[in-house]
Amino acid sequence: MSTATRTGPAEAPARSIRFPLSLRPATVLVAAAIVAVVSWMSVAFRAPWPIVAVLTVAALAVLVWASLSAIGRRSLVVAPLAVCLAVMGNPLTTAGLGSYVERHAGVITLSLRDGIVLWKAYPGIAGWEPSTPATQPVDTTGLAMDVQRVLRDVVGEMSDAYGYVWQVGDGQVGISIIANGFGGGSLFERVDAPLWQTSDFDGSPAQRATLVASTTASAEELGLTTVADPSGDVGSADGIRTWSGEAQRLTLTIDDSTVTLTYVGGPFLGSTTLPGEYLRGMQGFADLPLPPTIEEPNIPDIE
Repeated sequence: MSTATRTGPAEAPARSIRFPLSLRPATVLVAAAIVAVVSWMSVAFRAPWPIVAVLTVAALAVLVWASLSAIGRRSLVVAPLAVCLAVMGNPLTTAGLGSYVERHAGVITLSLRDGIVLWKAYPGIAGWEPSTPATQPVDTTGLAMDVQRVLRDVVGEMSDAYGYVWQVGDGQVGISIIANGFGGGSLFERVDAPLWQTSDFDGSPAQRATLVASTTASAEELGLTTVADPSGDVGSADGIRTWSGEAQRLTLTIDDSTVTLTYVGGPFLGSTTLPGEYLRGMQGFADLPLPPTIEEPNIPDIE
């Protein structure tokens, strides 16, 4: 006796999820590559923020697109590669990497006319030009020693005559290279003397006359012949008097019983600069527009 086997309706085969043609991994990989390249170019050419904002939105859209493509198409290589490109090649990431490069390699610009320019090697100072062609180096070491000597002459004379006790204040001291503003050092230097200060001044005409005369003599030794009183008159009351010359300034400040002596000089073409080195170095940047600076050059405030 035969038995019949009943069978139900045949099960339909599982259907895979199909995404539109636009979600193919190869297509999204091309889109991710385009966004990455344009993002890097926006950093290299310092694109304005509206372009960066548009690229950021585009990178986010490509990232979502690539993720959906990886899931729907079960792509194991192409779509994940597109995700990586969208993550690493978006404007936010490239801007961060660009900032890292600037901190370590200085400002780098790219243009169709000039190509790649490494501004860290710029020999000048952004925002400053020498009043005369900078061809003669200055013996900044000798100058710093001369400044120390003449300031000590004032300190010693007032101490010997009136028993002043001086203190050396905080601040920048010595010879330092002036930054070029683009992540490197220029060929110029500044000289800063220690700040000398005492609180033993009694304001008497005798002390005042000795102090002003001694400081004037020291300033003349340095060739500082331009005298100005930015405030007050140290010859008769509290105030500030400056003696200045080319790129140098000696300042005497009297504030009640406190007397302060300061000196600053520069920019000076460094003593180790080879003859013609500055002019030759500037020729490599001739006619190039200066890019935005990433640091403030420490130019002495001398008017």
